[in-house]
Amino acid sequence: GSAGAVAAQALRRLGELPASGAPAEGGLTVLLSGREGELPAAALHYAEGRLLPAVEPFADRR
Repeated sequence: GSAGAVAAQALRRLGELPASGAPAEGGLTVLLSGREGELPAAALHYAEGRLLPAVEPFADRR
C-alpha cells in the first residue's frame, strides 16, 4: 500500500521528521457518508483491504 509514502510526504511538507523510535502503528476508522461504519466487503477485493482483517478483529476497534 501507499499509506507509508503518503504519511512521509505529509511530514516532509510540514517540515517535520518522524520521532525517533516512534512506533509504526495506527488505527482505522471507516467513514460512510460522513458517519462511522463497517468496512465494506468490496474492500476485500483489493490487496490492501485483504490485509486489514489480519491486523486485529474489527469488533475490537471500537
